[in-house]
Amino acid sequence: GDITYHGRAEEFTRAKAWLEDVRSATTSSPEALFVVPGNHDVNQAKVEKDSMLWDAHQSLRDKDLSLEDRLKNLEKKLHDSFDFLTALAEYRAFATEYACLTSPTELAWVQVLDSDNLLEDGTAVRFHGLNSALLSDREDSKANLMLSDFQFSRFDSKPNYVNVVLCHHPYGW
Repeated sequence: GDITYHGRAEEFTRAKAWLEDVRSATTSSPEALFVVPGNHDVNQAKVEKDSMLWDAHQSLRDKDLSLEDRLKNLEKKLHDSFDFLTALAEYRAFATEYACLTSPTELAWVQVLDSDNLLEDGTAVRFHGLNSALLSDREDSKANLMLSDFQFSRFDSKPNYVNVVLCHHPYGW
């Protein structure tokens, strides 16, 4: 997370070039890079006060609603025709190249290391990338960020798997 500072396309282009240099220097495959969005990867210019997106963020921060109701509202907004993730458009284009896409239907991504990368005891490693930048805007604060339960929908505890969770912000936020 925080791959960029302002979430602009040209910043992601520079970040990709830098990551490719790192990958090349370490002889890593593209599949060895994982990215998750941070608050600086949100294009704040797309979340202007009194815009539809700003209003959607504010409604999801309503402390008079229970967390359960807020999560239900978020899930509804993600399935509206309005693009709730528009401020993450540049990030999403960047993350697609690393198979770490965040979309309205799949906020979190999951990648399992291939059979050549098992642990010594045969255990597979499963990475889960969570999106804690969903409500990021100019009023970011610990209390304004949200992880949703449905980001964990593909998180299971099958034997012979180690689950590694990647998230920009601490879960308690």
